[in-house]
Amino acid sequence: MHPKVARTLPREWRDPTVWPSPPLTAIRAEYHESYLSRKRAIEAYVKGERLKSICEDEAIDTAMLYGLYESCVALDVDGKIKGFRALIPYARNKKYERKSQVNTDSLAVGRGTSGLFSALLDAHLVARTFLASQAKTYDTVEWEARRLPVKHAHEDFLKVLSKVIPRSSYPFNVRSKGREGYRNALHEAIQVHRAKAFADRKDSRTRQFTSGAADFFREVQIDAHRLDKAIPVKFLGRKNRSRIKLLRPWLLVAVECESTAALGWHLSLEAEPSEFDVLCCLYKMMVPWEPRSSFEIDDMSYEPGGGMPSGVLDSCRGRFADTYSADNALAHHANDARAKILSTLHASFVLGKPRTPETRSEIEQLFNKLTHQNIQHLVGGLRPDMSSRERKLAMKASETFGMTPDQMEEYLDVVICNRNGHPASAMYGKTPLQCLSEEEADGLIRADSSDSASWRQLLQVEVELPVRASGGHVPHVNFQGASYTNDMLKAMPFHGKLRIIITINLMDMSSCEAHTTDGISLGTLMAESRWQFRHDYRVRKRLNSAIKDGSFVWVPSKTPEECVRNFLASNSKRPPPSPEVSASTRSAKHSAGSLSPAPPLRIIADVAAGAPLDLQSLLGKRLKG
Repeated sequence: MHPKVARTLPREWRDPTVWPSPPLTAIRAEYHESYLSRKRAIEAYVKGERLKSICEDEAIDTAMLYGLYESCVALDVDGKIKGFRALIPYARNKKYERKSQVNTDSLAVGRGTSGLFSALLDAHLVARTFLASQAKTYDTVEWEARRLPVKHAHEDFLKVLSKVIPRSSYPFNVRSKGREGYRNALHEAIQVHRAKAFADRKDSRTRQFTSGAADFFREVQIDAHRLDKAIPVKFLGRKNRSRIKLLRPWLLVAVECESTAALGWHLSLEAEPSEFDVLCCLYKMMVPWEPRSSFEIDDMSYEPGGGMPSGVLDSCRGRFADTYSADNALAHHANDARAKILSTLHASFVLGKPRTPETRSEIEQLFNKLTHQNIQHLVGGLRPDMSSRERKLAMKASETFGMTPDQMEEYLDVVICNRNGHPASAMYGKTPLQCLSEEEADGLIRADSSDSASWRQLLQVEVELPVRASGGHVPHVNFQGASYTNDMLKAMPFHGKLRIIITINLMDMSSCEAHTTDGISLGTLMAESRWQFRHDYRVRKRLNSAIKDGSFVWVPSKTPEECVRNFLASNSKRPPPSPEVSASTRSAKHSAGSLSPAPPLRIIADVAAGAPLDLQSLLGKRLKG
């Protein structure tokens, strides 16, 4: 052992094998060799090897070696030495110290304030003591937010500081009076206080032997954001009159927290997302993804290395997560979603704190990228800083040149898949899919892609309904505007108060399974003849609304599939452009008098939607023609 080590280190830290060490996965790959070289040099120095041989082997000088050792033996906020954590290249190990003089003219305009608040605390013991006493009030789990509400606490701090120096001598700018510097200092004081309060827990056996390897699918975050773009949808009303309605869709995304990969997404045109939309998002996360073979939008393609994990990696197909967390979900929706997740995915469902997006940084970063780099730059995109005139022109552009719901789903699929294949700085240059592909094979992976997997029942709901047989009708049950029955139900004795439980798949509502409240199976109930085609719950509610408005009728001479296909295709098409007006002329007319530059030429084809069964969402009376 080197004599300096015996003088500067206590006995419990003289063995470098017990020093705190960062996991190698937390260091960028190009810095691995530099970190390992520094670590070997410090280990050899602590063991007492010759300085000359250490410097020759690791290509460093003695001054650098002494500096690295001093950084390693310095105390951290947790009460331990920094250890090998201080050897990470380009990591800040020392607090910023201001050396330049204060310029009052710069302070008047809010400049030149770096390091002033730290210097103020170093010069006045009263300020440091009062700040430490304020930090004790945040020593609870309720104060986990990164941006604390410090307005009143900052005013109390200024009152205490005024007893030492006059307010005119504060080295702050006039407007904020050092509020941000106070906020940062308070955060540091809270961390120091918590480290002292929980120091005994950090030495437990569980924390000492916890592996530093990445643990994927431990938590999946789900959130819904309203896109900053309107989608034009055509509605037929009475007397075959049409109307274009602009709808702002909701995008639901499920993100894996460790790799920041988007696992699944779902587009909803409802007024607000329901529990069915959450379940659809989770279902798309489990089902194997397949790339699109053709695109309606020109120049749309998947980048190499992109895609969804369920379609690219075998280990992510039908994979279960341990915890699903949602953001401020409504109570009646959250209870239904929680019950379904517990029974089919065997995982916990956690509700996040409202108005705290900083606690869900992974999914908020994804939405920020989609919003600021993609959606807002489309034709008709909306931005918060737009004037009312610009917003009106953008909405008009959406009505004329906007995307259909199918084209928006196509665009989102390509953008999200390409994002999964793009290198991220937080992952040290690796893509989210690459991080998932490097998962250890001997880890605990819960996945089931078989036909009998429990997650396939995620979109099956149970509903208790009364059996009806009035007016000479056979015994049947009504659900979402359709009647269901079979021979067994017709033969059952009917006493007027019989109730049964049906299990129906929201993606195929042409039939359902039924059993009595006592558990006796009644077999499969088939819908009435006009509903005996494969359709999901959104198409069912869309057609029921159109039937009530009088804009849709069943034509006896056509099959139900033909009636529905013609109706949805007529509602999804935009009117074709007039032959005498070119696309460039329309763009020029739209941009005349606009404060923003002219929009690009139209790149979306004027074609009908290809797969209409999931075009429309749940529409109410407010959207009548």
